Amino acid sequence: MTKNQQVQKYLADSNLKGALRIASKFRLAFSKEQQKTLQIAHECLCGKADFYRQLGINTREVTMAAETLLNNVYLKSNGVTAETSIRY
Repeated sequence: MTKNQQVQKYLADSNLKGALRIASKFRLAFSKEQQKTLQIAHECLCGKADFYRQLGINTREVTMAAETLLNNVYLKSNGVTAETSIRY
């Protein structure tokens, strides 16, 4: 099973943390801003949300943006890539 297939399976199973664990390390599939969104969302789900809140980052917004991005890229059958990202 490829990494992309694993991300799709995690998303289909509503396991955002598992999907982000893999997708946050992808370099070629996402823009720099999208990569940063995925990485911060993953770290927030791994217990570092307080740190990002102290930096003034809305962790709920970042996590929702990351989930939307992954759903648009991996679960939509139309193949359209999403432009969902957060500016920091």
